[in-house]
Amino acid sequence: MLRGQHAKRGRRYAIVSTIVAAWLAIGACASNDSRATPPVNFVQVSERIDTSGQPGRPWLENAAGAGYEMVINLSPPGADGSIRDEPEILEDGGVEYVNIPVNWSGPTDDDFDRFRAALSSSASQRVLVHCQLNMRASAFTFLYRVIEEGEDPEAAWKKVTSVWVPEGRWRLYINDTLNRHGVAFRP
Repeated sequence: MLRGQHAKRGRRYAIVSTIVAAWLAIGACASNDSRATPPVNFVQVSERIDTSGQPGRPWLENAAGAGYEMVINLSPPGADGSIRDEPEILEDGGVEYVNIPVNWSGPTDDDFDRFRAALSSSASQRVLVHCQLNMRASAFTFLYRVIEEGEDPEAAWKKVTSVWVPEGRWRLYINDTLNRHGVAFRP
């Protein structure tokens, strides 16, 4: 009798294991299609601008299909997790690529001025601004929206804090840049 119960449990275990393995395999196949999955810390900032961390290769290959016409990368070349041939992948897909390597330890006024020029040149194009984790990207996009587009600072700041809360050097940089452009908001 005991032997029969063990055999039944063994068959049940085998059936359950097979079902779980199939379910995991289906989930793995679905989750490997990162074209459907946005990059890490993805934020839709406005109708034309999105920000994120580093997109994966499949996402980059499908950027044009997703409606993007320009990608601005604020990470230095060779940063952890970067995709070495990102410029070629995007340009092969007809998407303009701009790299403004912002040093995490010391963003500059020149970095922001270059970013403003690149984003302003995109007119009404759909743009993804990214860096490694969407910290540089969200901060620079916040500054652009407030300074160039006249966005309400409180509303624009909520997009930043949905990803991180800048402190130290970055809080100082944001405040200094706002001050330099006559914006009284202090996050």
